[in-house]
Amino acid sequence: MVAGTVAAGAAAQGTDMTGDLKTGYLLRAKPKNQFVAQLVGATVAVFLTTGLFVLFTTAAPCILYPPDTGECTYG
Repeated sequence: MVAGTVAAGAAAQGTDMTGDLKTGYLLRAKPKNQFVAQLVGATVAVFLTTGLFVLFTTAAPCILYPPDTGECTYG
């Protein structure tokens, strides 16, 4: 199951990248610049999503540690 999920995720990323390259080609952008932009965006996203996860789990600790009653701010 996990291997199928990983393979599907990789295929989805490949499809997205191909679509981005086609759009860039139509806009006459250089493939190298597109690749660099994708790499920078992915790097920024790693730190941004980590920071947001820490922020949300600090604001609502029941995300990681649900109470025994089962009540949490989020359903």
